[in-house]
Amino acid sequence: MTITDPESTNSLGEVEAEPQQTDNGPKEGDADVDQESVELPSGGEHEGAGLASAVLAAALKHRGTIESPPGSNRTPFGADYGWNGVAWCNIFVSRMGFEVAGDYDLLGKFAGTIACAQWWQKQGRFGAEPRPGATVFFDWKGGRSIAAIDHIGLVIDDLGNGRVRTIEGNAAIKGKTDGVWVHDRSTAFIVGYGYPSYAGSVAKAAAHTAAQPVALAAKGVAVPAFPGLMVKGKTGAGVRAVQQRLKARGWKITVDGEFGPKTDHIVRAFQKDKGLTVDGEVGPRTWSALWTTAIT
Repeated sequence: MTITDPESTNSLGEVEAEPQQTDNGPKEGDADVDQESVELPSGGEHEGAGLASAVLAAALKHRGTIESPPGSNRTPFGADYGWNGVAWCNIFVSRMGFEVAGDYDLLGKFAGTIACAQWWQKQGRFGAEPRPGATVFFDWKGGRSIAAIDHIGLVIDDLGNGRVRTIEGNAAIKGKTDGVWVHDRSTAFIVGYGYPSYAGSVAKAAAHTAAQPVALAAKGVAVPAFPGLMVKGKTGAGVRAVQQRLKARGWKITVDGEFGPKTDHIVRAFQKDKGLTVDGEVGPRTWSALWTTAIT
């Protein structure tokens, strides 16, 4: 029987049929990965690299999450998406975009992998190069047709020699049941990659993260990527994120993206309150403290 979700449509405006369950366990050519030692690549200097890293950090935070009960397809990601108990590899990817950006625009809203790949293709954002933060699509029969795609994950890094490190939901590793795990996959099974518009989403994602209640930091929400040193006279999305975070903490501040005298004064007051060096500069320590310290 085909089951559809009456509550929502995907990013193509379609009501999707229940996604097909596939065997996403260890495949020929896979290498065992030490799940505890996985690190993110440097990310590069291009605009949007920090946001790509933030998505991967959000995904890695869920590493080891499994279905409950095993084999049920029931996960926190399906519950939050609004469609639980179905194959959830694409749901996991969609939810990582939502966690970071606050909506589904960044990575799409899909339960089915074929529709998701078609969405990237229609935007001219589907290709053959593995990039950190890209969505990666698999056909376990080794084909190259979008119509035959079985599975999706996120690219952590291109390892070279025909191997790509990924993080995937609804996939198993040796000795573990279906869950969120890191894999070293052979490119022999990869159909292609979808490329999110990370550079175009930096400001919106920073605003979403800055506005989150401070209590979320204790639940493991990652501090957003540090956008660079901010001092009096600077303008931009990073300054706006600082102002939004200060406002969310209860400071009376105007959110205008301009690091003027009032922002300088409030940053210094915040630094003094938290025992930081009082210099009016938002460096890595002050940036982190905006998310990780308690409101006093």
